[in-house]
Amino acid sequence: MSSSQKPLIFLSHSSSDAPAVNYFKERLAEMAGGHLRFFLASDDRSLELGVDWAHEITKSLEQSACVLVFLTNAAAASPYVLFEAGFAQGQGRRVIPIGINLDVAGAPAVLAAVEGITIRSEHDLNRLAARL
Repeated sequence: MSSSQKPLIFLSHSSSDAPAVNYFKERLAEMAGGHLRFFLASDDRSLELGVDWAHEITKSLEQSACVLVFLTNAAAASPYVLFEAGFAQGQGRRVIPIGINLDVAGAPAVLAAVEGITIRSEHDLNRLAARL
């Protein structure tokens, strides 16, 4: 299967949470055995220098099979994270709130009715990976 044929998972997050989200991306990629692609705006592989980042983010949201919204206090207050979640829902994409140090029960309104998961352990991460 070519890289472009693998399902794209968009990881929405606050830039201040980039190290933690990158860790989750690497673990999910390992668990998926190379069968998924990931878009993470804060890494060096998803956005090339000199590109229109807003266009690339929108294009990746449109192409995604699933959007994982990593929720922290910073993400819940970020207009970019809320835009990405709302845009993805409007495009009919599967959106999954992921609580990190924030219970998904306290998700912002755009995500309040969407079933999510709070990651507290490796077991929770395994549960998420199995359901993607």
